[in-house]
Order: sequence, then structure tokens, then C-alpha cells
Amino acid sequence: MDLSYFLTSKNRVNSQRVKRDWLLKNQPEFLKVLESKYDEDLRTVEKIWLFFNNLTKRPLCSNCSTKPTKFLGLLHGYGAYCSTSCSNSSASVKLKKQEACINKFGVDNPYKAESCKKKIRETNVLRYRTDNFAKTEMYKVKAIETNRKKRGVDWVLSANSPERKNMNERNRDEFERKCTAFGAKMISWNNKKFGIVTLKCANDHEYQINKWTAFQRMINNIDPCTVCKPLFSTSSTKPEKILQDWLTEANIKFETNVRGILPENKEIDIFIPGKKIAIEVNGAYWHSDLKKDRSYHFEKTNAADALGIELIHVWEDQLVTKPEIVKSLILSKLGITDRKINARQCNVVKVSSKDAFVFFEKNHMQGAISSFVHYGLVNDNELVCVMSFGKLRKAVGQKHSDGIWEMYRFANRLGYRTIGGASKLLSAFIREFSPKTIMSYAARDYSVGSMYEKLGFKKIKITGPGYWYVSEIDLTRYHRFSFRKDKLVKDGYDSTKTEFEIMDELKYLRVWDSGQLVFERTFAK
Repeated sequence: MDLSYFLTSKNRVNSQRVKRDWLLKNQPEFLKVLESKYDEDLRTVEKIWLFFNNLTKRPLCSNCSTKPTKFLGLLHGYGAYCSTSCSNSSASVKLKKQEACINKFGVDNPYKAESCKKKIRETNVLRYRTDNFAKTEMYKVKAIETNRKKRGVDWVLSANSPERKNMNERNRDEFERKCTAFGAKMISWNNKKFGIVTLKCANDHEYQINKWTAFQRMINNIDPCTVCKPLFSTSSTKPEKILQDWLTEANIKFETNVRGILPENKEIDIFIPGKKIAIEVNGAYWHSDLKKDRSYHFEKTNAADALGIELIHVWEDQLVTKPEIVKSLILSKLGITDRKINARQCNVVKVSSKDAFVFFEKNHMQGAISSFVHYGLVNDNELVCVMSFGKLRKAVGQKHSDGIWEMYRFANRLGYRTIGGASKLLSAFIREFSPKTIMSYAARDYSVGSMYEKLGFKKIKITGPGYWYVSEIDLTRYHRFSFRKDKLVKDGYDSTKTEFEIMDELKYLRVWDSGQLVFERTFAK
């Protein structure tokens, strides 16, 4: 007897022969073998398939390897996965879906295809008179009703929602694990993103620190204790000395505390005459609006620019959390890189959001940013540079419009210079998305925008100085967008007070940067 015994002449399953009652009457010995060999909770047809395939139990999911898979029938046996979620998270299924989407739409996800996005917008306009259903009052009312019914709150991440509580618990557990790895004990916790926590180190020093700064220090393998490892503002090692040591190691001739070059006898911390590059080291406290007016850095940069001098502003928190990026940026401006690669030797690839996040965190001064699409160049199986694009951002005062994009980030791997890399990545984006306009912003603290000019962008304006918030406890800067009044009010702060008044009460200082360069490239249609 073999499996064909249970099939009809047309090679279909004989529904009678796979029943227990039929086997009991016609094949009692075979039924006895099946029932002695397999669990009683299995159906008879499953036992038959397992027997003739020399298996002793149901196969496990090929993704999670913990749960048994679903039985599909005598002719097909068991599926590969235990659930739809396991199937969707399988690397092979993801790859197959991506290949199918690329063949059909030219992109790895149908929602990235302009034809699909256009169809979605047209359907929304037809049904709801707006191109985005989430903008309608109907959506808002429905979302609030659903959230109140399921969670007892208006929004999923409201302060008292189960999801918010679970997220806070996960964040607390993760933070505590990292502290433990450094021999530190958490004394008090704060659920706010930039809240102050109290820690005690292995040397019994109890101290307060902004939890985001502590997290940044730990992931950069720096002891979070501000007593054992002081922040630069209270450290005996001056930030200027660190920069001077880097320049000395690179055999760069420089001068320090230079006066007489900028108007009004303003001092330059470090000046490199041979390159016409100056470096200003900004301590967060001494360069806050307690000590400097809002235009100080902006005007100093303007004065240097008028003399053909590129002034780089290095903030002390950057030296704490991103010393290697600061060093690479300065040496690159001086023409010193470990390795130069021609873009012709590289292949353009689409980079996943996860890989782009890691790359920008390691190689870009401003870190990672959520983007729509990322392109990278690969040389010898190594990602050497990445460029990302997305919609115009509220954080820079813009509103999204069809066909108008923003270039968010571009970075080379530390110590590398990819000649023609930015141009090659930009061309790849233009070929795929055919933009009407691309905008981008360069921080004047450390950029003069020369890359954009080489890429065909035009400088359309220089913004005024922007402000950042600084915690008085750890002297780390945080972008103002995270402290908008609407967000502060949602966190429970007084709605009758201004953003500045609330932040003053929370003991945050403000520092003002040198503004931004705004670039634009328009494409003829």
C-alpha cells in the first residue's frame, strides 16, 4: 500500500478512504499502526500523509521554528509557515514579493510606484474629496471612536493608553539593561523622551542626567557617569585640546586664539591659514543665550565668509557623542581621507531603511532621519556612501507638494571620499522619480554648500539663526522641533504659557546656530 491507495483514478483524494470509520472496517491493521504512532489530536488524513512521508510529527514553521504548520491536504501536505505573519516576515517570501513588484511596477513595494500612488489619490478624491483619507473628519471621528472603545483614550499613544504604557516599560527595561552593562543602577526614571533620570555608578556616585544623553553615551561606549567621566564643560580636558591634537597628528599647521582677522577683534579659536579654514569650539553653556545673543554665531560666520574663510562650528556635545564624525569631517575639509574611490568603480543599490539608519548614525553629523527612499554606492561589497530623499518637512517650515522632493542626507563612510558619488546617487533618484524640483538644506555650522553647486543646485537663500534646546544638567543640544508647544501641551504642560516659558521652567537653555543654506534644483518638463 502506498499513498495512491487513497486517491481516485483521476488522482484526487478519495474522501471515504481517509476516514477513520472506513479504515476501521477495511484496513484495521493499518489504522492500528497510525493510532499507535501519532497523537490522537491529529486527523486521520494527516496521520496518513505523515506515515507515507516518513515523519513522526507535524513539521514546524520554517520561519519561527516553534509552531507546527497548517495541513493543506493529502496531495499538498503541510505548508511552510504557521501563520500569515510568519509568512510575511520570511526573508524568502519578502524577496519573492519584492521581485514580483519590481517586475510589475519597477520598485520593490507597490506603494512606492507613482502609478499606485496616483490611483490611491484619485480614489480618495473621488470618495472623500481629499487625496488622503487620514485628513478627513470621518477618519478622525472613526479613529477616536475605535480608540475609545478598545483603549479608553482618543489616540493610540495617549499618555494613559496601554500601548504607551507598554512602550514606556520596554524603554525603561532597555535603558536599565544598558545601565547594568556599565555597572550603573537606575534610582529614578522619567518617561519623557528628554526626561532627567537619576543613576548611581559602580563607584557609588549618584547623579542626574538627561536619559537621551546617557543613552547616546552608552551606545558610544562612554561611561554615563558625569562624575567618573565628566562632560566637557566640567572636564579638565578642553575640547580645543582634542581638536588641536587631531590637527597635530595630521601634520596640519594651525594657530590658536587668533585676533585681528575678523572685525571687532573677534577671536578665532583655531585658524589654519594654509587652507583658510577656522574652527570655533562652542561650549553649550557659554554659547547659550545666557552668554551670547541669538545672532552671535550667525554674524561671526558671515564675517568669516566675507573674508573667504570657512568657519566650522563644533559644539561640545558633538565631541562627546560623535567624536569620530567630527574628526572625519574636519580632516575631509582639509583634504585628508584614508581612502578615495571613484564612483565609476561602484554599483548603485537601494538601501533599506534599517541599513540607512545605521549608516547615517555612524557617518553623518546630524544622524539618521526617516526617509522615503535611500540610494547607496557599494564597492567590494562595502557600502561607501548613502543619499536619502523624502517629502518636504514641517520641521524646516515646508509643506509637501506633488513632484517636489527634499534631499535629506548624504554621507560618505568615515575616512572615505567617493569621487562623483553624490552625482551618481542623485542621477539614480532622478531617473526613477522624475522630480519637478529637489530642495535641500545645509547647516552653515559646518557646510558652505559646495557639493550642491557641483550637483547643479542653486542657493536660493540663507535662513536666519535657528535655536536648539540645551539641558542645564548635561549640556546636550536637542532640536527645537521635539519641543513644539503643541507637543508640550499634550505632555500636560500649561497651555497658557509660551514654549519658551515652559522650557525655561524645565531648566533648558537655548543656543542659536549659524542658520542654514537653502538649495534648489528645478527640472524642465
